[in-house]
Amino acid sequence: MVNEIREDDEISLTDIIVSLWRGRGIIILFTAMAATISIVYVVASAVQVNRPASYYIELRGVDNGRYPNGTAFSPQNLLAPEVLSRLRQQFQIPSSVVLRDHIVVSYASPSTAGINEEYDRRLSANNLSIAEIEAINADYRRELADAMSSAIRIDVNFTPMGVDGTVGIAIARAIPEIWAQVYSTQFRIFDDQRLANASVARTVESLEETGGILVANQRLRAIERGLSVMEGDNRLSLLQTDGGVSVTDLAEELKRFRTLYFNALMTGGIVDDDGIGAVYLEDIRLQIQDLRRRIATYDQSLEELRELQKAGRPAGVPDQPGAGERDSVQLGESGLGAIVDLAERASQTTFVQEILRQRQQLAFEVSALQRELESVGVDFELPKSASFKSAAEDELKELSQNYLELLDRARQRIQTQLGELYVPVASPEITGSLVSPRSVLIVGVGTIVGFLLSVVVVLIWSAIASRRSEEVVA
Repeated sequence: MVNEIREDDEISLTDIIVSLWRGRGIIILFTAMAATISIVYVVASAVQVNRPASYYIELRGVDNGRYPNGTAFSPQNLLAPEVLSRLRQQFQIPSSVVLRDHIVVSYASPSTAGINEEYDRRLSANNLSIAEIEAINADYRRELADAMSSAIRIDVNFTPMGVDGTVGIAIARAIPEIWAQVYSTQFRIFDDQRLANASVARTVESLEETGGILVANQRLRAIERGLSVMEGDNRLSLLQTDGGVSVTDLAEELKRFRTLYFNALMTGGIVDDDGIGAVYLEDIRLQIQDLRRRIATYDQSLEELRELQKAGRPAGVPDQPGAGERDSVQLGESGLGAIVDLAERASQTTFVQEILRQRQQLAFEVSALQRELESVGVDFELPKSASFKSAAEDELKELSQNYLELLDRARQRIQTQLGELYVPVASPEITGSLVSPRSVLIVGVGTIVGFLLSVVVVLIWSAIASRRSEEVVA
């Protein structure tokens, strides 16, 4: 009797399959509901995911982290207030939106992936020595640094800005364009720093008074510096004005002007009993004294270095290296000391050469100032003819006009040859995806859980229904 009861309580695999088949509608319904709920959750979460519009550009007018005029470059220059102001106006972005919070500019390059693959490939070679591995690492660091310092990535998080993806891509494309316009026009980054330091005013001074003569003297010095830069630059040495005046022609005209007019004006127009002239002459004397003090400082440094070398030289090593020392070094008891001494001398060579160069430059400045001071002190009667000063002013005006025209052409030539500040690496695109591996996993797990729950519900419902049927029969 007991065995019969146990046999009746047992559920065979066939009964389970039949129960599941009968409840297939519930299983399908539960599974579909679970999958739908999972998909809705994934879509709702994806809407909140920040997918920026990314844009890669390669820097062209920036070399070693500096603009053509020598000013330091930073990726944050693309987010300068002037750039963001134009960007806001162009796309009519509300003032309540803080653009800096939604735009990220940084050094980055899409080529780094290829560099990393090449690095892994080279390291996977068999039997690499330590020296070869170090060389590979050095090449990898150099290539990676070059790639990272020459390319910029712009990320525009357009969703918080209240715009769609199309506008976000347009904003990413416009940022470097506005940056190039602002920095090339407003900040004049294409100007050669040497030419920028040789700029002159377009208004020519009157040569009637001492002050005008002194200002004109500064003008002529600036013109001389600018012409010297142009003559030494192959890109600029052949420039000409519309009237056919070349850089060399203007340099010769400037010498002629000094000989015929300006030297006489400087000699006879600057005197001690004139207030402005006295201040100017005293300033020259003070400059000469300051330059001589700086020269004395360099002389003292050289003397201290010589004394330091003598005091620290090992016994047996002569004061000055002879021909034999340059050819070879004999290792004896003092051999190591001799090698150290020679190494120290080699490391000091650059330092000494730089000191001598700066000292020589200061000496040239002293000589020029001394000559100017002595020429002003000559007993010379300035020509009192009104036509003389008028002719000098006319000559100075023409010199200045020709120089300014050459200076503008030089700046245009430099900008043309340098070209654009950047070139696009690829078109901007929205990075990231709504369907991620995590999203697929969530939908899959939700569907499986719904299916298993539906199976459990169907089996329990079938078991309950079977018991009720047996009780009714009994």
